[in-house]
Amino acid sequence: MARGTLNQVPCRFEDMTVSNKILIAGLSLFTTVCLHATPVTLNLGDPIHIHEKNVTPHKNVNITSGPGFDGTSYGYGSGTFNGNVYAGLNRLVINNNQEYVYGFCIDPFHFSSTVNKPYTVINLADDHKAPSPGILDETKAMQIGRLWTLGYQASLTDGLLGAALQVAIWEVVGVINGVDTFTLNGTDAGTVAVRNAAQSLLSHKNDTTVASARLFALSGGVDAQDYVVSAPETGATIFLFGIGVLALFRFRKLVNTSAPGA
Repeated sequence: MARGTLNQVPCRFEDMTVSNKILIAGLSLFTTVCLHATPVTLNLGDPIHIHEKNVTPHKNVNITSGPGFDGTSYGYGSGTFNGNVYAGLNRLVINNNQEYVYGFCIDPFHFSSTVNKPYTVINLADDHKAPSPGILDETKAMQIGRLWTLGYQASLTDGLLGAALQVAIWEVVGVINGVDTFTLNGTDAGTVAVRNAAQSLLSHKNDTTVASARLFALSGGVDAQDYVVSAPETGATIFLFGIGVLALFRFRKLVNTSAPGA
């Protein structure tokens, strides 16, 4: 997460264990509307180093996280977090070279880093952070996968919809022991727009007619910001982009026709 002017800056298929080989597609925006894919091949369990290049597009929002979903509960920081953050698409540089992926923050109470830090590629549902029952499980991973299917493609070029996807992910992750511990604060027009778009996504988190995207976590341990990234199998990149275009149309339709959310 990026807080204010600081640096800021998922689900799996059931047959995931058949093969640990994954392909994380690094995306380069070469115009505001055209995409180019540069494949970055990684394996589950691979140790890598990443740092955040930038968060764009994004929106500034004000959030509250905790208690129970805060730095103290998960081995970092102190108490409930309340403040301004960047919400949007994170460009993550892999192993300090030209390869990178786009992803979203998993929790709202860690800083992102602009210097290289060690990470490991793991299944999204296994990114518990700390203590039991942890902040992620199979159900949440499936829910985030549906959010991703509906909102990811739009987030590549639209700051409002990127912020909405990030807030929706935090909302899913922030349900701890059945209690919603995450809040998007504010009643200004910009915040209301983000909230309504996030609610449009969240209304489909349990919709089994929406495919749950295959996602993975980049885990840096209890004192690091973890990220959710997409991981299409070899040869699936163009297909997923096509699905993304359909999802973009559907997401925009949901946002345009949804009732105001709380």
